Amino acid sequence: NWTTGEVARGQGYYDTAPLRVTEAMKNAQQPFVSGVAVPSTSLSASPSIAIQNLQPNTSYYYLTQSVDSSGNVSVTLPRTFRTD
Repeated sequence: NWTTGEVARGQGYYDTAPLRVTEAMKNAQQPFVSGVAVPSTSLSASPSIAIQNLQPNTSYYYLTQSVDSSGNVSVTLPRTFRTD
């Protein structure tokens, strides 16, 4: 789960390798993010996603992306988590 400043469509990305992010260069173009994409199910100011089939005792990189109704994109910096 994460919080946005307004209603937005959210998406998360994750991978066991560091994520690569390429900035968008033109209007209405979204940035490229490597890894597995997991979209949120609806527009919300508190998007959430569920990640399935994670491997035990494994480190993952992740980030979140939100796009509002005007097409403005916000991407967080990559972070990590580890499964038990």
